[in-house]
Amino acid sequence: MMLLLMMTGLFLVGCSSLNIERKAESNENKKHKSTHSKRKANDQMKTFKLGEVVDADGVDVMVTKVEFINDYDEYSSPENGQALKVSFKFKNNNDDQVLVDNSAFTMKSKQENFQEWFGTDDSHAGFSHLLNKGNIGTGYIYYDVPDSQRYTLEMDFVPLFDTVRGKWEIKKSDIKGNSSSTNTNEATNEVKETEDNSDDYPYTAEEYNYLVDEYNSLTEGEKMDRVSRGVTNKEYNDLLERIEKEYDRLGDEADKEYDDFLKEQEKIDAEYDEEMRKEEERQAKEDAAFEKEQAEEDVAFEKEQAEEDAAYEEEMRKEEERQAKEDAEFEAEMKSLEEE
Repeated sequence: MMLLLMMTGLFLVGCSSLNIERKAESNENKKHKSTHSKRKANDQMKTFKLGEVVDADGVDVMVTKVEFINDYDEYSSPENGQALKVSFKFKNNNDDQVLVDNSAFTMKSKQENFQEWFGTDDSHAGFSHLLNKGNIGTGYIYYDVPDSQRYTLEMDFVPLFDTVRGKWEIKKSDIKGNSSSTNTNEATNEVKETEDNSDDYPYTAEEYNYLVDEYNSLTEGEKMDRVSRGVTNKEYNDLLERIEKEYDRLGDEADKEYDDFLKEQEKIDAEYDEEMRKEEERQAKEDAAFEKEQAEEDVAFEKEQAEEDAAYEEEMRKEEERQAKEDAEFEAEMKSLEEE
């Protein structure tokens, strides 16, 4: 009986371990899903969206907000006319500690660099974070910029050993506190149309070809040719929109694949639970039958033992009677001899 109980215990421990492994695998898949949608930065100047999580060599980088700041007087006002505040959020996913500071970012407009603005009384402007694994840091930078319909924030960053680059195209309409925008929808549309149909070529062939290569890496059939000339805002933005749609498509496919996996996993788990239920019922029946058989054997053994004990006691009683009779006869014989 002890051997059977030990085997049962080992079986249940094994089943428990299997359940733990399944839960660990499910958690790992959830983790994989949560990181699947990140776009990775490399040594090429890829374009990213505001609010998008960018994997920069194991460091999550997010531009969380862009806004114009008007809290200054005539003596501290920005030389170029506008104070642009850019807010960031970072998370280190590497095992090693990394340094993240504002020197990794620069601001451009129409291919011209613009410096940070220090005319504010905000003592928290700028940042320098030494982040251990799993730690999060935030911060913001003020830039002295001119009035423009578009700004470009660029990143040149070395978290560990590799250089990662990227940029964010910031439209004026995306900026909070945009009080200098045109006053009517008609004027806004006119500005946008002029910008999109401009004969100027603000983006170089190299910048555009980065997007071409990124687009081609996302598609299986259609491939775009690289260009040898600069491109207009419209051409650049149209391709950027197509890339975003491809990422949305891939994200939808990944979500569907993950949902299908979860459904299949639920089916497997349900079958496993049913199998375990049946096994527990079978084991319970075997245990009940074994206990009944053991109880019957115990009753039979006790009955047999009782009969043997009774027979032994009867034999001992008879032996005592015989011995008493012999003793009495011996005493009578000895008394008779004494009288003679």
